[in-house]
Amino acid sequence: MAFSDTIEKIEALLADAKKLERDDSLGARMQLVRQIDGLYRDLEPPINLFFRQWISLTVFTCMDIVVKLGIFERMKDHETVTAQQLGALVDVDAAVIARVMRVLVAAGIVASTADDTYAHTPRSLLYVKGDKTAVDSFALLTLLNVSYVPLPDYLKTRPAKDLVDVRKSPYACAYGMEGKTFYEVLSANPDHLATFNKSMSEPGPDYGLFPFASLQDEVETEPDRPFMVDIGGGKGQALRFVQNAVEGVFKTPPKLILQDRSDVLEEIRPEDLAGIETMPYDFYAEQPVKGAHIYYLCQILHNYPDHLCQTILKRVAEAMSRSSRLLIVDAVLPAQTEIGGDMAGYLIDFVGLAIGGKERTEKEITALLDAEGLDLVKVWGGTTSYQSVVEARLKNL
Repeated sequence: MAFSDTIEKIEALLADAKKLERDDSLGARMQLVRQIDGLYRDLEPPINLFFRQWISLTVFTCMDIVVKLGIFERMKDHETVTAQQLGALVDVDAAVIARVMRVLVAAGIVASTADDTYAHTPRSLLYVKGDKTAVDSFALLTLLNVSYVPLPDYLKTRPAKDLVDVRKSPYACAYGMEGKTFYEVLSANPDHLATFNKSMSEPGPDYGLFPFASLQDEVETEPDRPFMVDIGGGKGQALRFVQNAVEGVFKTPPKLILQDRSDVLEEIRPEDLAGIETMPYDFYAEQPVKGAHIYYLCQILHNYPDHLCQTILKRVAEAMSRSSRLLIVDAVLPAQTEIGGDMAGYLIDFVGLAIGGKERTEKEITALLDAEGLDLVKVWGGTTSYQSVVEARLKNL
């Protein structure tokens, strides 16, 4: 790249940075970050990629150490704390603590206030237990990493069909539990299951991408018809959102049905689902609720390979009427990957590679729907690749 091009990018970056005085939104800041990342890629020598990978691996390991030892938790009770004090608190040699903390200070995660003396930063406080912190998500990442490390050998030594067998996933094999699904492996360790459930609760999907209230006329024409069936809907978060979204719009409360496994439904307090019917259901079985306005699959299909998704979709299609809608809440990956583009969808897709699922492009989703007699009508998109709602209907035959 000519240096004149680099200067132009720097000048554009400076101009956009000045705009933050008028628009200091998260979107504006992240756009600026992407520009900075692009400039960094232009300037750094290719060999530096290895160095950054080394840094990432080391920082991740050091973070895993301090989180699992509870170091960040103990630091919150002190304005500053020494390596000697931390070592005594967690029963680890102070010299080792200092070596780990140096990495985190250099990475900008922890502050150093004096020799071998540390303080929290806004970044490290994200890893202290509490509401809306990164603790549970990071814990899940460490669980997944156990399956990431042996993945090259898995792909090198196993037949391709193993990767789409949910009982032979890299995750199951890494934990020595081949023959069990990802969820069965999780359930075998209560701590792992709790970590997964907590990490799934935040930040959650953007349920508002689809305009539920816009179906007012259809619903009021057939008020006795089920409005929405949330298949595998967990604790009913989506249905509660819909209740609030249509309150004061629909003349009568809509009929909402939450379907999931019995063990999931049994953990929900009845008062948390007022006005919502619960129904034990296996999504591989015949759908008992026929002709609902909406069938809802929120972050379900991305957990499974294509052949199992087709079974799930087949059961929904069999229950749909001509005016029914199927809403699929999943990532819709871009057809073309851009350098420096949004990575979130690809990161989630790589999780799918480890556990037996996958994220899909619009073309791949269309193929799944087409095989079961469904047409993709519209993709209601969010601000990121992992926030999308696919609307589908029965084909006009």
